[in-house]
Amino acid sequence: MIFLIQVFHLSEGLGSHLTKTLTMRKCAILLLLIVSGLSEGFSQDTIYMKSKEQILAKVLEVSPNDVKYKKFDNLDGPEYYSSKSEIARIVYQNGVVDEFKLTNPDKPKPKKVRKYPTQMMINVGSSIATLAGDVDNNSYKANFAGGIGFEIPGDTLRKSFVDITFLYEVKGTKFEDDNVGGGSELEYKGVFQSNEYISVSFAYKRYFTRSSGFYGKLGLYGGYLVSATIKGDVYDPASNESQAFSNSVKGKYLYFDIGGTIGMGYSLPLSKGDYLSYLTTELRYNHSLYNIYDDDSGNHKEYNSSFLVLIGLKFPL
Repeated sequence: MIFLIQVFHLSEGLGSHLTKTLTMRKCAILLLLIVSGLSEGFSQDTIYMKSKEQILAKVLEVSPNDVKYKKFDNLDGPEYYSSKSEIARIVYQNGVVDEFKLTNPDKPKPKKVRKYPTQMMINVGSSIATLAGDVDNNSYKANFAGGIGFEIPGDTLRKSFVDITFLYEVKGTKFEDDNVGGGSELEYKGVFQSNEYISVSFAYKRYFTRSSGFYGKLGLYGGYLVSATIKGDVYDPASNESQAFSNSVKGKYLYFDIGGTIGMGYSLPLSKGDYLSYLTTELRYNHSLYNIYDDDSGNHKEYNSSFLVLIGLKFPL
């Protein structure tokens, strides 16, 4: 009897323990189901737009240019597309992050700026010259001028240049009739003086705009005197005869003339492309900075004053 009672109590304890164990297992299974449901509920991707908008979505595909996705609150709904250029980044449900930088494959690459080539110039024209200073009753006379030059680029903008010009230039002046006789009874007609120089000028040349052909220039020149002569006709009223004369006056002048030059011109392109040929026209004014007359006393002073009108061709080297 006592043995039966003990068995009963033992079986009752085992039943209670078994009941508690089953209850805990049910609770654990239920908790796992809840956690699984919650994790499933939060397993969305987040798209961060550059406009600061955030889209909860399920990303379906990332192509080279677009992102295809469905909105998370309507996974059975339509598919959406957004350009990568509109998206800053995507944070996937597993924590992986995709960053998108702004790219524009269709944007042309910037052109490489190339220096303008050095140009060579061939010029011919007229030197309209006179002698200034202690010279009376004289005027300008047209003479020949011509030579070569170089236009060297000073920057990559094709606006600033160094202009170097070598010229053969006839300067001098034209005298009024009877201004050379020195009080004699002879009459002088058509008298002019020619001072021939080989000169080189260095000038800063600036085009008004990169595409414009108009330019201005400012600089200095140095000239070497090759010859200086006075020519004309002398008439003798007593014999009613006229005779041409030509006298050298080179010994009366310094061998070198240094002066300033200022001018403006236009370059007309004759072709298309980067390496062009041009037709050029230029007006330049030159004036001596120092006395050119060889007089140690300094009582007599003369200065070259001339306008250069040049036309020529310019082409790349």
